[in-house]
Amino acid sequence: MIQLEGLIADLSIHNKLNLLLWDGEYMYVHTNYRGTLHALQKDSDTIWFSNLPLDDEPWQPVPFLQLLVYRDGKLVFHGEKRSQEYFDPERDYEYKNFDYANL
Repeated sequence: MIQLEGLIADLSIHNKLNLLLWDGEYMYVHTNYRGTLHALQKDSDTIWFSNLPLDDEPWQPVPFLQLLVYRDGKLVFHGEKRSQEYFDPERDYEYKNFDYANL
C-alpha cells in the first residue's frame, strides 16, 4: 500500500484525483480536490461513494488527501495525510481577484 501512496502523491501534484480502485478484495479511495468525494456507511459491511450526496442520508466528505482502504465495507487502512491538494486555476483566480472591500 505504501507504493500506491507514492503513486497517488505523484499523480496528485498537478491533477484532480478522485480514486476508487477495487482489486477484488480491497477498495482504495482517495481525493485531493476538496468537497468532490462523499461516503455513506449504509450498514457494517456496505459503504457507498459519490461525487455529491445523492439523497438526504448523512453523507460525509471522504477524508481529504489520505489513502483509505476498505475491505467488506470496513476501513482497514488509512495512510498518512499528504499535502498535494489540487487547486482549480479558474476557481482560484476568482477567489484571488474577488473585491473583498466591497462586501
